[in-house]
Amino acid sequence: MNKKNKIIFLTHWFPNKENPFFGIFIKNHADALSLKNDVTIVNFDIKQSKKVVKTSLIKSDNKNYTIRIESLFYKLLYYFIPLHYILFKILIKKYDINIKNFDFLFSNIIFPNGIIAGKIAEKYKIKHIHIEHWSKLNKFFKKDIYRKKGRITLAKCNNIICVSESLKKELSKQISKKISIIPNIINQNIFKQKINEYKSENIIFVAVANWQYPKNPFYFLEALNEVKKTHNNIELKIIGSGPILNDVKQNKYSYKISYMGVLDSKTIAEELNTSNFLLHGSDYETFSVIIIESLSTGTPVLVSNIGIASEVINDHNGFICGNTVNDWVKKINMAISKNYPPSIVSKSTKNIFSINTVALKFNEILAEKQP
Repeated sequence: MNKKNKIIFLTHWFPNKENPFFGIFIKNHADALSLKNDVTIVNFDIKQSKKVVKTSLIKSDNKNYTIRIESLFYKLLYYFIPLHYILFKILIKKYDINIKNFDFLFSNIIFPNGIIAGKIAEKYKIKHIHIEHWSKLNKFFKKDIYRKKGRITLAKCNNIICVSESLKKELSKQISKKISIIPNIINQNIFKQKINEYKSENIIFVAVANWQYPKNPFYFLEALNEVKKTHNNIELKIIGSGPILNDVKQNKYSYKISYMGVLDSKTIAEELNTSNFLLHGSDYETFSVIIIESLSTGTPVLVSNIGIASEVINDHNGFICGNTVNDWVKKINMAISKNYPPSIVSKSTKNIFSINTVALKFNEILAEKQP
């Protein structure tokens, strides 16, 4: 029997009681690593509070720890990396965690998590693997005060992983180093093709997002006004919440829009199953999980050219739209005129984004001779 690697998994983004979907893609990676390795998670939870500063070091079980910082000045403290590092050292002393016993340290998002992990890895002489998801990566490397430290940290990493080819290209502009790709994980037990297909007389579009920039639904919202002139039977369902929806609700559109609010994964999958198309407009993303979730249910996708789109969208499962209203009108009309067998659409993502496939990819990297 192969010896399991001991991994300490550091993150600043992780689900919590207030927001069970926050950083869920990072938790999914931790779960994949845990299938074949011994993983200990340390989560930095920095949140707004009426207190000046309150810190807590929490052990939820033998494999999960939380470093909580609550403050009126939480945004400032998010930047105060020395405090994070000090609290980490107090945590491992309090709970008798010997970092030198671990084979690998994983970090997620270069700032602040990757930088802190780099400092820990250097002090305790542990191999450091960094996973990058961040949509604000370019902005960070342009003007953030920690940008130089970020580049130095990445240069010292044993391995760097990105979740998509497009993000890899962006990160490659900042550092000359081998970068692997391991995608985000889709729960294909939930997001799967429905056997008994739902049929409606209307053409139902659905849009799912956390509605804040860089999401941009106005490309398809305006386009549907034009599509309505030739297809009177269209309707749109919008799932999720966020500040952009305040602007959407102030506009008058010629077609029916249903605001569904925040839904759990199972209900989102059901809505995808009963819709004709997913619409996803955005100015920038590193992956976009909802694209894969939709395809997995057999629902074709019309999407901006962001994240994973160029790697998975083809003639058999949807269209990539230029970020102009005219191109969205053109592609939506083309999609309506086509036939998309759900079984074909669903097969386009089969097993690629499953937890088992991702676990194997992680273990291939762990098995490599580390530089």
